[in-house]
Amino acid sequence: DTVRIRSVNKQAAESQYLDVKAIINFYASRVGLESHARVAVSQWTSRLKEKWNDPANLTVLSYHSATGAVIANAIDPATDSLREITDGAVGTRRPAGVRLALVQCSISFDYLHYDNAPTTLRVEYFIPLPFGNVTFLNNAGNPVTINTCTVQGNPFALTKEQFKTQVTDPCGVTGPIKLKTAEIGATDCAFNEPEKAKELNEHIISLGAESIFRKLREQLAPTFSSTPHSTVEKITMSFGEGGNKVTLTVLEYHQAIMRAAQTFLEEPTWHLTLPITWILVSRPSLGHLLRVISRSMITPATASYVRSTFISTKLSKSKRKSTP
Repeated sequence: DTVRIRSVNKQAAESQYLDVKAIINFYASRVGLESHARVAVSQWTSRLKEKWNDPANLTVLSYHSATGAVIANAIDPATDSLREITDGAVGTRRPAGVRLALVQCSISFDYLHYDNAPTTLRVEYFIPLPFGNVTFLNNAGNPVTINTCTVQGNPFALTKEQFKTQVTDPCGVTGPIKLKTAEIGATDCAFNEPEKAKELNEHIISLGAESIFRKLREQLAPTFSSTPHSTVEKITMSFGEGGNKVTLTVLEYHQAIMRAAQTFLEEPTWHLTLPITWILVSRPSLGHLLRVISRSMITPATASYVRSTFISTKLSKSKRKSTP
């Protein structure tokens, strides 16, 4: 979900991470597509806002107390749902302490994927449940009051609108919940809604990054495609020996360019090397004038050869003079 920053300062880079959204925003700012990037990102993240509290997309994994502890007998194995609030013995009715539901949400992004490939993200988070005192009769017919979830029936069998009005709105939550460890002296876990939303959005943006980048590239080059097309496999911009247009493949066209360039690279200059070397060594004054006139005519390779020859000749002369 994160991309490590690479820079010259390796030690500083080791502990630095850049989230995918920051990379998208940076890229968009460099090409002037900030608004397009915001729209593309929001299209992906808005799916979580639409689906996080829709029971049709949710699977209950377990029910928990206010401290985060799992309540093992909260689910009725016969219906695979939260036990009902009914009279009866413990183990046949809803237990005390049901305060949270751990759910898995499945969100489809197929229509947003660049090639409409099946793209489903499954994430887990907590949803608080309305709770309060509930009174019922035990097997002996005596009234018993417990503190538990107050929703009648299975809350996850409700419609999205009913779930909103009966579950999330009464609990005052607007998004997925992450539990924070209870502080010293506290009896309940604290909820951290913004942190969980940020974490899930990072997952979603990472999932959609390639599609988002492709969408931005389409704005820069609307006709761009990574798929080869027959229309660009031929080039008719070169001319034959008679001045007529010639149709070439892309490969043939580039080969023609390379052959033309090779002609200049292989232009023979070696026949100038010996005369120039003789002038530079034997006639210093004339050699100086020749250097000025022909500076732009001598290739770097020829110049290097001349310099090395001139130096070796001077050294050999000096050695001959100093020899007794």
